[in-house]
Amino acid sequence: QSSTSVSGKSKEDLLAGLTADIAAKVPSLFDIELALHKYPVLYEESMNTVLCQEMVRFNRLIEVIQSTLSDLLKALK
Repeated sequence: QSSTSVSGKSKEDLLAGLTADIAAKVPSLFDIELALHKYPVLYEESMNTVLCQEMVRFNRLIEVIQSTLSDLLKALK
């Protein structure tokens, strides 16, 4: 069975292109220091605490996505 698709590109080339496209669309990490400065974590402002916690979690998710996409591109080469 051939790994060439209808467009003449191999499955690996198509996956690499798709992976690169997704990687380009992944947002950059949030600047937590800037957020803490703009929205200080205070007792009276509990939503600021939640905002900063969620930004940290989202940054971790973005890092995992970026790492996984990078690993996939390496595996395809």
